[in-house]
Amino acid sequence: MHSLKNQVHSYLKLNNINNIAVLCGGDNSEREVSLRSGKAVFKSLEKNNLNPKLIDIKSLGKDSLQKLMDNSIDLAVIMLHGKWGENGVIQAVLDFMKIPYTGSDLLPSAIALNKHLTKKIWKMNDIPTLPDILVRRGEKLSAKIVHDWMDFHFISYPLAVKPNNEGSTIGVTKAHDIKEVLEAIDKSLEYDDDVLIEPWVIGSELTVAWLDGSSLEPLEIFIDSPNKEKFYDYDAKYKSNVTKYLRAKLSESKNKEIKNVVNKACSLIGIKDFARVDLFINRKEEIFLLEVNSIPGMTERSLVPKAAGFDNIDFDELVLMIVHSALKRYYNHTEIEKR
Repeated sequence: MHSLKNQVHSYLKLNNINNIAVLCGGDNSEREVSLRSGKAVFKSLEKNNLNPKLIDIKSLGKDSLQKLMDNSIDLAVIMLHGKWGENGVIQAVLDFMKIPYTGSDLLPSAIALNKHLTKKIWKMNDIPTLPDILVRRGEKLSAKIVHDWMDFHFISYPLAVKPNNEGSTIGVTKAHDIKEVLEAIDKSLEYDDDVLIEPWVIGSELTVAWLDGSSLEPLEIFIDSPNKEKFYDYDAKYKSNVTKYLRAKLSESKNKEIKNVVNKACSLIGIKDFARVDLFINRKEEIFLLEVNSIPGMTERSLVPKAAGFDNIDFDELVLMIVHSALKRYYNHTEIEKR
């Protein structure tokens, strides 16, 4: 870590980067998680003597663009989750202002937040993912359409119904019949204009942190609850104590397969610096990728720091690795990398 810290400081010095800003907050359903991620990363950067500033985008108000420019930012560390940070908007603003930033560019960010579009790209490139139905606001979905789709794909209830452009499992419902499906669509429409319907996979839920071009070891998410209907929702992620995280017990070949698929999946979307890919393995040991999170949470309960911990990467080193990856992309100094 000492060498990594020196490399980061060398990049900053050589390129006159004096003002690092952690952007967080925003004004959407993931605001609170974003604030927590931002504060955690800010404290870590402070600990590494990078003299950051913490900016809650929402607090800038109507003149946010001008106020960002007034802050004279040399490098932005984006910790905006959901529609403020993962849909390409903040990336477009920073590109316009010629401010380097951590994480993926505008287009990959916009694609990654759109689960349906991401899955289309994956399917075209033989990445295993689940069949789905996309329902747009104003469209009428009949029981016949749902049941014909289920019959075609040999699917039975329950189904997963979720907003197409949201994160943190916000608005996700487990539906056991067509009545619950239609009710769940209405619930998801409270968060987004597009709703995704997928099979509910019976099996193991895994997540893989992706860092600077490589997959870390897969992590399994286990819900320790007598309630069989409990799943890894917003409450399980950030509030309750029923969630356990374990290094996934996989054969060497399956572990390698998953990491290779995740690497390819991130490459196809154009992901940069860091991300998290969520997936399922069913009882037949078939893999199904769900989504890629281009700016995953960095709170004390978030999956990327936990996965990094299993790879003996502590939080401060993880933050430095993300910043280092971005600096390498913007300022390629081979003499620094050799140190």
